[in-house]
Amino acid sequence: MSDKEDALKRAEAIRDYAILETGMSRAHEVNPEVYSEIVNYLGKYGKIPEFARDYLGDASGEFNYNVWDSKDRGEILFNKRYGAIPHPSTVLHELTHAADRQLGLHYAALRKQGIQNQFTDAYEQFRTVPRRSLFDNSEQKGMGIEEAIKKLSPKSWRETNKEYRATPDEALAFGVGNSATQTPDSYPSYPLHLDPTLYTNFRILLDLANRFPIPQEKETKKRGGGKISLSEEYNKGGKVSLI
Repeated sequence: MSDKEDALKRAEAIRDYAILETGMSRAHEVNPEVYSEIVNYLGKYGKIPEFARDYLGDASGEFNYNVWDSKDRGEILFNKRYGAIPHPSTVLHELTHAADRQLGLHYAALRKQGIQNQFTDAYEQFRTVPRRSLFDNSEQKGMGIEEAIKKLSPKSWRETNKEYRATPDEALAFGVGNSATQTPDSYPSYPLHLDPTLYTNFRILLDLANRFPIPQEKETKKRGGGKISLSEEYNKGGKVSLI
């Protein structure tokens, strides 16, 4: 590689780094509470993903991980084609995928130890068709993802979107990404009640996960206010692909 090519490569890496850091900061500014909840939960188990930019076709972002390695923290890619800075809804959408994966590992770890509690009950209800409320003493009935999709969207929408938007994993990520960045002036997402319902139940589940942590799991140091500095993550020696 020539000196010129090396310099261009370094410049692109620096530019990508700045864009990613700005994208994370904007997502935090739009909804610091939800952003912090997700990042703090992932950070507790060392599962904050790596971040990078790449060309992803029509996708604005994607979350990739090794399904055979539960310790792999995964990587979030943002599409270079869709604007210079990742949109806050895209950032939260992809972070939700990471949190959803960790919630599954969390559930599996507890059940492996023979533990049954409010979190495991809620997880079973949320990821399947529930038989009771998320809280036994609540008058409001909990709703699983599949049930929510079926009850809160028209059949025509489900049929059109059955390969992507209407799948449980994507419906959840869209629900959080859209609802967490909703403003009074923005047009509500369609179907009208699906995103808010999944968003609310996801936050309940995340709260329960924090209340019932995995026993003997070594925690990493939390950052003030849940706002993560990408530079801190990079400097801790974690592999971050910026090229």
